[in-house]
Amino acid sequence: MNLDETMNEIQSTFRQQLKNAENQSTRFMQELEAKFDKLDRQEKDARALSRDTVYKIVLLSASIIGFSASLISIKGLSERINMVRLYNAWELLLGTIIVGFVLLFVEARINHAIARRYFIQDLGELGKDGYNETIRSVSWKRWVKVWCGFLLSIFTPQNLLFNKTQEDPNKKRNDAILSHLLLIRLASFGRIFVFWMENVFFALFIISLFFLIGSVQV
Repeated sequence: MNLDETMNEIQSTFRQQLKNAENQSTRFMQELEAKFDKLDRQEKDARALSRDTVYKIVLLSASIIGFSASLISIKGLSERINMVRLYNAWELLLGTIIVGFVLLFVEARINHAIARRYFIQDLGELGKDGYNETIRSVSWKRWVKVWCGFLLSIFTPQNLLFNKTQEDPNKKRNDAILSHLLLIRLASFGRIFVFWMENVFFALFIISLFFLIGSVQV
C-alpha cells in the first residue's frame, strides 16, 4: 500500500468518525430537547392545576361566607353559634380571598412580563463578558432602575422599558444589561412569590375552616 492510499484511508476513517460524532451529538441534543420539553409541559400542567385549585378555593370561601351569613339570620341556629369565632372565620376567609386574587393576578403578570421581555430583548448587546458583569458588579443606580422596571412590569407587562431603539452603542449596551437584570429579578421573584403566597393561602383557608367548625356549639 502506497502513501496516497494510506492517506485516503486515514481521511475516510476520520470523516466516518466525524460523521458518527455529529450524529451522536445530534441525537443527544434531540433527546435533551425532548426531555426539557417534557419537563416544561409538566411544570405548566402543575401550575395550571394549582391556579385552578386557588380559583376554586376563592369561590368556595366566598360561598361559605355568604352561606354562613344567611344561617345566622335563622333564630334557632343563631343561638347555637359562637359569633366571635364565626367573625374570626370570616376574617380568615376574606384574607384567603384577597391572597388568592393577588396570587392569580401577580403570577399572571410576572409570567407575561417574562415571556415578552425574553422574546424582545437583545442579549447579543451584552458582549462577551456581559453576563458576568451583570452579576458581579451592579451599581445602586442600576438596581434602582431595575426595581422601578420591576414594579412597572407588574402593572404593565407589555412595557418596552430598556428595550427601545438606541443609536448610542453605550446606551444600547446599558439597556441590554438592565433588561437582563430585570428578567433575572422577575424570574427569581416569581418563584419566591408563588411559593410563599400559595403556602399562606392554603394555611389561611385551613385555619378558617377550624374556626368555622368551632363556632358551632353542639
